[in-house]
Amino acid sequence: MTTKPLLATALAGLALLGALTGCTSTPDTADPLPTPTGQPDNECVDGIAYLQFTETDTDLSLPEGCSTVIVLGDGGTATLGPVDDLSVMGDGNTVTLDSVHRIDPTGNDNTITYGGDAPEILGDDTTNGTGNTITAG
Repeated sequence: MTTKPLLATALAGLALLGALTGCTSTPDTADPLPTPTGQPDNECVDGIAYLQFTETDTDLSLPEGCSTVIVLGDGGTATLGPVDDLSVMGDGNTVTLDSVHRIDPTGNDNTITYGGDAPEILGDDTTNGTGNTITAG
């Protein structure tokens, strides 16, 4: 049995390990990463808006619209500009839109009125809420 191949392999591994540990980088402190602050309610940020109805915020609007709007909370009124995707998760809300491409009505007893072409209604009887009214206005 010869030890030369084993010794050569071990030395090559140590050399590689030494080369890799010598390759370190220091973080660029001039451009720190932004601290996540969370998505604010009731405004469109990066194409997404969460409209949150509360006891004090029952009448909300986004006249400029937003790509995706998610309605949360119960018993509110929302007036929206153009929207690509609308999801209504709360109950008993009234939502009026200039236009909308898709609606996902998972809440109950909501009234949704849209302008423009008829939207695609997502879901089915097992995933949609009950008592929702979706009409052209």
